[in-house]
Amino acid sequence: MKHLPKTSFSGVRGGFTLLEVLIALTVLALLLSSVGLLASGSKNAFSRGTTVSAMELRTGLTSSVIRSELSLALAGSLMPEIQSGQRVTELTYVRALGWEGETTITTAPRTLRFEIDPTEANNGADDDGDGLIDEGILVLIEDVGLPTEHRRVLARGLAEYAEGEVFNGVDDNGDGLVDESGFAIERMGAALEVTVTLEQRPPGREETIQRTLRSSILLRN
Repeated sequence: MKHLPKTSFSGVRGGFTLLEVLIALTVLALLLSSVGLLASGSKNAFSRGTTVSAMELRTGLTSSVIRSELSLALAGSLMPEIQSGQRVTELTYVRALGWEGETTITTAPRTLRFEIDPTEANNGADDDGDGLIDEGILVLIEDVGLPTEHRRVLARGLAEYAEGEVFNGVDDNGDGLVDESGFAIERMGAALEVTVTLEQRPPGREETIQRTLRSSILLRN
């Protein structure tokens, strides 16, 4: 009777060496890290994109409110009397409500102005912890000087300085003006040009995003 040849299994390993296990774990860690970085990058990109879209909407709405408010302002009522090319951050005026014959019916004086947000101290620090430094608000004061005087906040998150500017005595954004405000009203002949810069910091990011919109508004005589 023939016998089957004996087969030796001494050359077949029953497991992995410690070195192979360590290499496998290292590769796995690198893969997981890459996946984590990719997910984090996607999340940050989504956060930034969402913030930009929201800011563009806010800037457009703020500009629309300003245009609506100043579109009925009478040229002869402006205080101060802005000279052509001059910019101000506060303007008092009256609006036309209608006409009786040749008489114009107007509102009581109104003031539109930039103010530092009450949660901030205008000290170069982020006092309210929202990631913004010395941000402002746009305030409308109606019935100025009367017992019925009251104020409304039209917009929040205004930049203290225009986009591209910092407080350093230099024209940083190259528009010919030094350290101009994030909200400014300029006289351009028979029209007012209003510039507003809003800012916001996306969640979890160190970047501050700004958006600027300029509107031209024809004054009433």
